[in-house]
Amino acid sequence: MYLMEKVWQLEPPRLVITVHGGITNFEVQDRLGRVFREGLLKAAQTTDAWIITAGIDSGVVRHVATALDEAGISARMRSKIVTIGIAPWGLLKKREKLIGKGIVVPYDTHSFSSRSRLALLNDRHSYFLLVDNGTSGRYGADIILRKRFEEFIAQKQTLGCGTSRVPVVCAVLEGGTCTIRAVLQYVTNDPPVPVIVCDGSGRASDLLSFAHRYIQQDGMLPTEIRKQLLTLIGVVFRYSNISPEQLLDEILRCARHRDLLTIFRLGEKQQDVDHAILTALLKGQNLSPADQLALTLAWNRVDIARSDIFVDGQQWSAHALHNAMMEALALDRVDFVKLLLENGVSMKKFLTITRLEQLYKMEKDPNTIRHLMRNKSLKADGDFGLPEIGAAIEKLMGNAYKCHYTSRQFKNKYEKYRKKAMASRIPSFRNLRVSYGRDKSKTEDSKKSKAQQKRHKEHDEDEEPDFKYPFNELMLWAVLTRRRAMARCMWMHGEEPMAKALVAVRLFKCMSKEAANDYLEVEISNQLREFAEEFKAESLHLLDHCYQHDDTQTMRLLTAELPDWGHHTCLSLAVIANNKQFLAHPCCQILLADLWHGGLLIRSDFSIGVSAGYPVTRFQIFCMADACGCWSSTTFRWKFG
Repeated sequence: MYLMEKVWQLEPPRLVITVHGGITNFEVQDRLGRVFREGLLKAAQTTDAWIITAGIDSGVVRHVATALDEAGISARMRSKIVTIGIAPWGLLKKREKLIGKGIVVPYDTHSFSSRSRLALLNDRHSYFLLVDNGTSGRYGADIILRKRFEEFIAQKQTLGCGTSRVPVVCAVLEGGTCTIRAVLQYVTNDPPVPVIVCDGSGRASDLLSFAHRYIQQDGMLPTEIRKQLLTLIGVVFRYSNISPEQLLDEILRCARHRDLLTIFRLGEKQQDVDHAILTALLKGQNLSPADQLALTLAWNRVDIARSDIFVDGQQWSAHALHNAMMEALALDRVDFVKLLLENGVSMKKFLTITRLEQLYKMEKDPNTIRHLMRNKSLKADGDFGLPEIGAAIEKLMGNAYKCHYTSRQFKNKYEKYRKKAMASRIPSFRNLRVSYGRDKSKTEDSKKSKAQQKRHKEHDEDEEPDFKYPFNELMLWAVLTRRRAMARCMWMHGEEPMAKALVAVRLFKCMSKEAANDYLEVEISNQLREFAEEFKAESLHLLDHCYQHDDTQTMRLLTAELPDWGHHTCLSLAVIANNKQFLAHPCCQILLADLWHGGLLIRSDFSIGVSAGYPVTRFQIFCMADACGCWSSTTFRWKFG
């Protein structure tokens, strides 16, 4: 792994797909071959998987290479799909050309003679491991290294910074006696490796599929089926040195592991190979629902989570769902966020000050929140909290905007949170003391501890949530970290959508200007401007929809004071965002016209005469001037209240 992660600079895999099958060229049905290749490639692309093969330009390896060619992927994009060939050194043609250090070696496979019994490397692979056991012209030198390498990944590697192991799955297409033995090793390993077998591809795959279909609960075959399978083995492997009876025994041992052996039959189910590969992993590793959800999150396969994990009758703990939501937000998995919301996650219970700060601090992109705070006084260690983030928001919003993160009420709450967090980090004397008590005292301590934990849990459930409108906070986080799809998701959920859209317009515009100050950030600046235009259009569409439904309530909506948005109104936020299309809407124009006329209601001829008899007052001029800035909703409350 040092070679791959440090020298080759490869990201650790989220899945390893090891492909086995025939080593000599073979033909499969056109449709089956195409479905296998497309499914294999899709599984690798959607999960950031490593594909491991024998690396030789023949047999099943050619099908893997053809998958890349058929997809029309460029060489640059192909380099992102990690394919590792583990090949026997003694079997390669012109292998002396490959000896060297830090050099580029020309290895034109088309220039070599095809009559030799030696093999060529397949040029569609990203990397190769060449194994030398002293033999020449013989297969098998790679078997031990490949097995140990895959076992190491399955046992030692973890997904990112988590505790879940990187899963390994075997895909089988055609194959001979060595393939049968490889499958047997996989299903009997510790930990075992799930195997996908493509029925209809020939030889070993068909025999394994046949046995899997007819094997009984006691692990045996009916007498007639056993005789038929034994005859088939004799025909298929008539030139093998291994007896049909021994091969039958190995096949039956494989077929008895029904939970680890998945047979893909073309047309039997409306599923692709990639779906079969990933669901086989979930079934074959005895994972808890929470671990299964973590895997599908890492693979970004919400379709599998929806169809195979969130099933009727499955009970979920709030802790498991909250962990999944945190991971989905951090990985920018919008579809998973929606799925978790559909399945009962309460954002008020989920979003705490701790989690929100963690989300901000997880962001490693220098062009996001830390970039915006570069002129702010950060702590000596570069750390920051929500008050500092609030100051950055105020700078972007301008116009004397006051973020609630900087309010006295929130700062008092934040200080209590900080003190509580610091206290929880200090080990108590009880935890540090050396316990010399007897088992009885330990049991009593344990009971007391559990009782205290239960009381704390009940107290936490009764506590007021940290944020009244959690979707507002998460939308600000998504905007400041340039997550357009996530920002849109948070805008569509929760309260105050019009205010959220207008604030997003202002923030994206100002972030675009900040990015434009650096000529290296032209693309980012243009992207942020596009984000602003999108939310500008959404705010106008929402305003028009509300106005068509109820014009009076819409005017109230525009002039209602918003404590969570600096005590502004939607109309004043539109002015701050310079959203001219929004302000040009008939609803806004009526309100602005009322400001121009002083907000007086013309109810009768008498009132007309009164208003006509008075010149424009200083109060009216003040109201009109105030339309360009910020005003309180009390100006209109008497009219529409």
